[in-house]
Amino acid sequence: MVTLKRDIDTKYGYVNCEICGDIFYAPLKTKYCSKHAKQIKLQQSKDWKSENRKIKNPDQNISINHSYTEAVHQKMKCECCGGEFEITVLPRTYVYPKYCEEHRNEFKRKLYISKNS
Repeated sequence: MVTLKRDIDTKYGYVNCEICGDIFYAPLKTKYCSKHAKQIKLQQSKDWKSENRKIKNPDQNISINHSYTEAVHQKMKCECCGGEFEITVLPRTYVYPKYCEEHRNEFKRKLYISKNS
């Protein structure tokens, strides 16, 4: 039992926050006080969200930045044929297709362009 208490005492101690310098009692591996730890976690989650908004195929997809909480139907114009098509804008989804269902395939787009030029 004494060894357990000694192990606990060696893992905890008084630590300085790296940002504000406040001294607090916590595990020795801790770098930030409770105020700054929350701020850093929030900032990391915002960075992660912005990284996920990057478009993988910018020539085939378009980014629509929105703050919808429900699914919304939106009409888009195909960049290949100019026809209208409908997409469903979903919450927390920001990447959508540029082309209608008929021209989402690259081969079909090239074939359409060669026939109509």
